[in-house]
Amino acid sequence: QRGERVELDFSGVTIASVSFFDEGIAKLAEQGWTKKKFEESVHLKDLQARDKILLQEICENRGLV
Repeated sequence: QRGERVELDFSGVTIASVSFFDEGIAKLAEQGWTKKKFEESVHLKDLQARDKILLQEICENRGLV
């Protein structure tokens, strides 16, 4: 709300959890967030390649595209 960009640091962490990404990130679509707004507001640092794919699929299912 303050216009600051948030960084989520996943260094050394493998999430591979559908529920974390769904409830923690993709659910923002219900609040009117778009992919553009998400990318402008949140930086995902060192997210594992497998987790990136999982997050993308979940966000598409929630409409955060």
